[in-house]
Amino acid sequence: FDNITVTENKEGNYLGQINLNGYRGDNAFTFRNCKWIHNILNSKYGGGTGLWLINSKQQCIFEFDNCLFERNQHNKNGGGFQDGVSYNTINKELRFNKCRFINNQAGGNGGALAIQTVLPFTIDGCTFDSNQAQTGGAIFIETTQENDRKVEAYSEYGFIKNCIFTNNAATSGNGTSLSIENS
Repeated sequence: FDNITVTENKEGNYLGQINLNGYRGDNAFTFRNCKWIHNILNSKYGGGTGLWLINSKQQCIFEFDNCLFERNQHNKNGGGFQDGVSYNTINKELRFNKCRFINNQAGGNGGALAIQTVLPFTIDGCTFDSNQAQTGGAIFIETTQENDRKVEAYSEYGFIKNCIFTNNAATSGNGTSLSIENS
């Protein structure tokens, strides 16, 4: 997907679902120059984007290049974006390259991002500014999963590099910019 803007969706559930079921193989499914602006959602998964990215079979990669997540809100996790927890989302690697997360809010974990998956993730060259959540003002990472089918799995590693964090807040005081649990 290139140059897609999703904006001004209020009190909604899911805004979209992409179900690859492993058909991408080693190739990445890429969101390039996309924008999610001022969406207020309450879906079970997807955070402020309302995206449910499904791949329950063969491992694949979902990549976000030069995307903007601004003024989005979610009542639970991932004000900007959330992924994981569900068995249907277990076989994917997430990559965020040169993305901007500005003024997103989550009622629970990860004001900008909540990554609750077990495959590697990369966050490279991203900016996190003025995001807020109860825990992990900018990023919340949960590396151990017992998902909705009671399958336990553990993440071996992830990368956060070349990023800028400014003015993020965790209302609980835990992880103003970053919170990693179960590592």
